[in-house]
Amino acid sequence: MPHGEALPFHLVAQFLQVNFGLEEGETAPAQAEKVAQGIERLDPALAWTVPYLRHVLGLPADELESEGLDQVQRKRRLIDAVKALTLRGAQHQPLVLLAEDL
Repeated sequence: MPHGEALPFHLVAQFLQVNFGLEEGETAPAQAEKVAQGIERLDPALAWTVPYLRHVLGLPADELESEGLDQVQRKRRLIDAVKALTLRGAQHQPLVLLAEDL
């Protein structure tokens, strides 16, 4: 989508919205709950990823402020969170991601 090309992690956010069944018009707390429940169902050991995934989705992630990470460290953890979710999801069921013009 041309309007989102300049936004960092826009494509990742779209994949996450579909993955967690987030609907436009839902409240932020409702969406945050869907993310937490989705991670809990997939693998409770991935609970550490929830604040990072919420951050990518533009949802409140107050826990990240208390970590004391700089921007580079936070970005690295965010990438690790998405990677962990993707790899664990692929172990659970076949996974195909298609990104045109990547």
